[in-house]
Amino acid sequence: MTAIQLLATEDGRSVGMAWPWEKSREFNALKEQVRATLGASWDKESYTWWVPTDNYFPLERTLRTQGHTFQANPALLSWLATRDQIGEHLASIMFQLDMDWPVDPRIITEPWGPQKVAAAWLYTVNDGCLLADPTGGGKTLSCILDAMRFLPEDGPADQVLYLTLGSMRWTALGEWKRHLGPDWAAHNITVVDGTKRQRREQWAEPTMVKITGWETLLHHDWADAPHTWRRVYADEVSKAKNWKSKVSKRLASLDSQHGIVGMTASPIETHPMDIFNLMDIMRPGMLGWPRQFQKQFMVMDDEDRFLRMRPDTQGKLHDLLGPYMLRRDKKLLHPYLPPKIPQTVEIQLTSKERKEYNRIADDFVRWVSDKAREDAVDPLVGILRSRQYLNSPQLADSSYSELGSKMRTFLDLVGTVPEKMLVFSQWDKTVRFLVRYLRETQGRPVYAISGSITPRAKVKTEVIEAFNADPREAILIATDAIQQGQNIQGASFGVHYDALWNPAKMWEQREGRIWRPGQESVVTWATLVCLDTIEEVIQLVLAHRQGVANSVTDGAVASMMRRWTAQEWRKALAGQLPEGAR
Repeated sequence: MTAIQLLATEDGRSVGMAWPWEKSREFNALKEQVRATLGASWDKESYTWWVPTDNYFPLERTLRTQGHTFQANPALLSWLATRDQIGEHLASIMFQLDMDWPVDPRIITEPWGPQKVAAAWLYTVNDGCLLADPTGGGKTLSCILDAMRFLPEDGPADQVLYLTLGSMRWTALGEWKRHLGPDWAAHNITVVDGTKRQRREQWAEPTMVKITGWETLLHHDWADAPHTWRRVYADEVSKAKNWKSKVSKRLASLDSQHGIVGMTASPIETHPMDIFNLMDIMRPGMLGWPRQFQKQFMVMDDEDRFLRMRPDTQGKLHDLLGPYMLRRDKKLLHPYLPPKIPQTVEIQLTSKERKEYNRIADDFVRWVSDKAREDAVDPLVGILRSRQYLNSPQLADSSYSELGSKMRTFLDLVGTVPEKMLVFSQWDKTVRFLVRYLRETQGRPVYAISGSITPRAKVKTEVIEAFNADPREAILIATDAIQQGQNIQGASFGVHYDALWNPAKMWEQREGRIWRPGQESVVTWATLVCLDTIEEVIQLVLAHRQGVANSVTDGAVASMMRRWTAQEWRKALAGQLPEGAR
């Protein structure tokens, strides 16, 4: 069979296919198949067939079934590494191509195409960069594939540092074991965890890979850790998005010969400065100073609030980010992933509930009116009681006897959806209330994860494993403690019992727990929304942000709302979007 080299045109609208010439029936058959493809043309000078990108992939699939293989020319990889990944025809090649990228023989699992492509991209960049594929994109294995070039047999210690969430250290070790085998991992990887004395001993172990949690950067004994590495991989790097935080400063201080590779499914959560702060760690100075970035790429109002990205310089920003940030569409990464169906379940309050909600809202508006702007408490905290009341009146005041319209709607879902369910609430108190009520009144098994119910990471993992393995129509109710790094494909129906203001955490992290590779069923996500309340405003803000190109959102929620007047708050509590939210 023939090894076909792939090239690319400058505009990315066609793919070049070249292979060694030989006089054989197989060669002629291959040539005729390519010639028969719509739009295919022959370039005599370069001995290359050019095929329109849109028609390339069906041809590739056919040729693969015949045993032909495909290799990306090094020039193609270099070209890809300098291109804007947004809106390019050629980008679809990088997204879908099942490359014959050389895999280290110590890897015992078979990477799939997009993971090889990401590893090739990391190899090509070979410096600080941001791997920002959606959840389930295989970022961990892509980084392991890249890291193997720094890990020779019997190599020196402290070659690679792998940072992750504190709760995910042992899960990360499990991933390395799965791909490299337990024997290799036992001799070459150390998880840094435990007491100060244990950490000091673990840092001193002669292993090539150290895995530890973000909080390790904050320990006073951080000086005991090695500070020079061949390469650093920082999983869930959005933890370092605040440039003023000690975590961010400690990460930036690491000496990594081949840069820091940041990994996150949500490079921008609530503000465009998120991406600036992350890239300033990976590529210091590339985007200038914060004020320069704002002036060049953002439109601000008179009070220095972010309004929108500047359309006249957005292309320049993409050109700057393109070589060093890889973010691919989930449906392109996983074309066979079952569909995800979003649903908004609209809930009308009863007249009694409406009257009480209005009373709580009026109390809050008076509180805003009485507070001086500079002394005001975060409004997200101040408005908590109204949101708890909507979740269930009993959460706002234990003297209430009513379950509430939202709770009754949720119980209707529980009674009618014959699927395993994952339910999210941002509040521990709501999770405990739902768990207690369902266990007392419903026949379905109920699992729970929250800070007070399952404080230890190991227990969270055990609960998730038990839920996934349960053959019954079980329900898992959790806070956002499990919105990152967990696989919960055992469920196919999700419920946002209450919404976050952050679209990345809502739609990427929460929903990505069940809508990811390994899911075999159609996924449904239901969002419960009480009409004519603050919950409608949250949906409007989320929708507004989702529409901004490349998840570049408008102003941070807390910053935005601290400037809302009492009159604007009155509108928001009634379900109308204030002008200050845009």
